[in-house]
Amino acid sequence: MSDQKMLMGGCLCKQIRYTCDAEPIGTYVCCCHRCQRWSGSVFFVGVSVPADSVRSEGKLAKHSEAGGTTGRQVNRHFCPDCGSSLFVEIETTGRIYIMAGTLDDSSNLKPIRAIFCDERQPWLPLPEGIPQRAGPPG
Repeated sequence: MSDQKMLMGGCLCKQIRYTCDAEPIGTYVCCCHRCQRWSGSVFFVGVSVPADSVRSEGKLAKHSEAGGTTGRQVNRHFCPDCGSSLFVEIETTGRIYIMAGTLDDSSNLKPIRAIFCDERQPWLPLPEGIPQRAGPPG
Protein backbone atom coordinates (compact mmCIF):
# COMPACT_ATOMS: atom_id res chain seq x y z
CA MET A 1 0.00 0.00 0.00
CA SER A 2 1.18 3.52 -0.70
CA ASP A 3 1.17 5.96 2.24
CA GLN A 4 -2.07 4.51 3.55
CA LYS A 5 -1.87 2.68 6.86
CA MET A 6 -3.55 -0.68 7.26
CA LEU A 7 -7.07 -0.25 8.61
CA MET A 8 -7.57 -2.02 11.93
CA GLY A 9 -10.41 -2.17 14.37
CA GLY A 10 -12.78 -4.28 16.38
CA CYS A 11 -15.83 -4.55 18.52
CA LEU A 12 -16.55 -2.98 21.90
CA CYS A 13 -15.82 -6.14 23.94
CA LYS A 14 -12.64 -6.89 21.95
CA GLN A 15 -13.77 -10.41 21.03
CA ILE A 16 -13.53 -9.51 17.34
CA ARG A 17 -10.58 -7.79 15.68
CA TYR A 18 -10.13 -7.09 11.98
CA THR A 19 -7.59 -5.74 9.52
CA CYS A 20 -7.90 -4.44 5.99
CA ASP A 21 -4.87 -4.24 3.72
CA ALA A 22 -6.44 -2.30 0.82
CA GLU A 23 -6.81 1.36 0.01
CA PRO A 24 -10.33 2.53 0.88
CA ILE A 25 -12.56 3.02 -2.16
CA GLY A 26 -14.43 5.75 -0.34
CA THR A 27 -16.23 6.71 2.85
CA TYR A 28 -20.01 7.02 2.67
CA VAL A 29 -22.69 8.41 4.91
CA CYS A 30 -25.86 6.30 4.55
CA CYS A 31 -29.16 7.73 5.75
CA CYS A 32 -31.50 4.84 4.76
CA HIS A 33 -34.04 3.68 7.35
CA ARG A 34 -32.52 0.18 7.51
CA CYS A 35 -29.06 1.55 8.32
CA GLN A 36 -30.60 3.90 10.87
CA ARG A 37 -32.22 0.97 12.63
CA TRP A 38 -29.13 -1.25 12.37
CA SER A 39 -26.69 1.38 13.62
CA GLY A 40 -29.00 2.64 16.34
CA SER A 41 -28.35 6.15 15.04
CA VAL A 42 -29.73 8.40 12.31
CA PHE A 43 -27.10 7.32 9.76
CA PHE A 44 -23.98 5.22 9.48
CA VAL A 45 -20.55 6.04 8.16
CA GLY A 46 -19.01 3.17 6.21
CA VAL A 47 -15.58 2.78 4.64
CA SER A 48 -15.89 0.90 1.36
CA VAL A 49 -13.08 -1.59 0.68
CA PRO A 50 -12.68 -4.69 -1.49
CA ALA A 51 -14.43 -7.54 0.34
CA ASP A 52 -11.46 -9.88 0.02
CA SER A 53 -9.15 -7.39 1.76
CA VAL A 54 -10.77 -7.74 5.18
CA ARG A 55 -9.61 -10.38 7.67
CA SER A 56 -11.29 -10.86 11.01
CA GLU A 57 -10.57 -12.89 14.12
CA GLY A 58 -13.38 -13.96 16.41
CA LYS A 59 -16.87 -15.25 15.76
CA LEU A 60 -19.07 -12.88 13.75
CA ALA A 61 -22.84 -13.08 13.68
CA LYS A 62 -24.75 -12.14 10.53
CA HIS A 63 -28.16 -10.77 9.67
CA SER A 64 -29.13 -11.04 6.00
CA GLU A 65 -31.79 -9.11 4.14
CA ALA A 66 -32.78 -10.69 0.85
CA GLY A 67 -33.17 -7.91 -1.67
CA GLY A 68 -32.11 -5.07 0.61
CA THR A 69 -32.94 -1.58 -0.62
CA THR A 70 -31.16 -2.03 -3.95
CA GLY A 71 -32.45 -5.49 -4.86
CA ARG A 72 -29.17 -7.12 -3.78
CA GLN A 73 -28.80 -9.22 -0.64
CA VAL A 74 -27.34 -7.27 2.27
CA ASN A 75 -25.31 -9.10 4.93
CA ARG A 76 -24.78 -7.19 8.16
CA HIS A 77 -22.01 -8.59 10.36
CA PHE A 78 -21.84 -7.89 14.08
CA CYS A 79 -20.41 -9.18 17.36
CA PRO A 80 -22.77 -11.69 18.98
CA ASP A 81 -21.45 -10.78 22.46
CA CYS A 82 -21.50 -6.97 22.62
CA GLY A 83 -23.66 -6.28 19.54
CA SER A 84 -21.19 -3.93 17.82
CA SER A 85 -22.09 -3.43 14.15
CA LEU A 86 -18.90 -4.12 12.17
CA PHE A 87 -19.45 -4.66 8.43
CA VAL A 88 -22.10 -4.29 5.75
CA GLU A 89 -21.66 -6.46 2.66
CA ILE A 90 -23.85 -5.93 -0.39
CA GLU A 91 -23.61 -9.07 -2.47
CA THR A 92 -22.33 -8.98 -6.05
CA THR A 93 -20.53 -5.66 -5.52
CA GLY A 94 -17.24 -7.15 -4.31
CA ARG A 95 -17.18 -4.51 -1.58
CA ILE A 96 -17.62 -4.48 2.15
CA TYR A 97 -18.33 -1.39 4.25
CA ILE A 98 -16.43 -1.19 7.53
CA MET A 99 -18.34 0.71 10.18
CA ALA A 100 -16.14 3.77 10.75
CA GLY A 101 -16.84 3.86 14.49
CA THR A 102 -15.17 0.47 14.92
CA LEU A 103 -11.81 1.59 13.47
CA ASP A 104 -8.93 2.08 15.88
CA ASP A 105 -8.19 5.37 14.10
CA SER A 106 -10.84 7.10 12.02
CA SER A 107 -9.30 10.58 12.19
CA ASN A 108 -8.35 10.65 8.48
CA LEU A 109 -11.75 9.65 7.10
CA LYS A 110 -13.56 12.11 4.89
CA PRO A 111 -16.95 11.17 3.46
CA ILE A 112 -17.11 11.41 -0.34
CA ARG A 113 -20.87 10.99 -0.71
CA ALA A 114 -24.08 10.83 1.30
CA ILE A 115 -26.57 8.23 0.07
CA PHE A 116 -30.29 7.58 0.59
CA CYS A 117 -30.68 11.24 1.56
CA ASP A 118 -34.39 11.01 0.75
CA GLU A 119 -34.70 8.96 4.00
CA ARG A 120 -32.54 11.30 6.07
CA GLN A 121 -33.99 12.76 9.25
CA PRO A 122 -35.03 16.32 8.31
CA TRP A 123 -33.12 17.86 11.22
CA LEU A 124 -29.85 16.06 10.37
CA PRO A 125 -27.23 18.32 8.77
CA LEU A 126 -24.83 16.53 6.41
CA PRO A 127 -21.20 17.44 5.78
CA GLU A 128 -20.88 20.44 3.49
CA GLY A 129 -19.42 19.98 0.06
CA ILE A 130 -20.11 16.29 -0.47
CA PRO A 131 -22.51 15.03 -3.14
CA GLN A 132 -25.85 13.85 -1.86
CA ARG A 133 -27.89 11.16 -3.62
CA ALA A 134 -31.52 10.36 -2.94
CA GLY A 135 -30.82 6.63 -3.42
CA PRO A 136 -27.89 4.20 -3.57
CA PRO A 137 -24.30 5.09 -4.57
CA GLY A 138 -24.98 4.49 -8.26
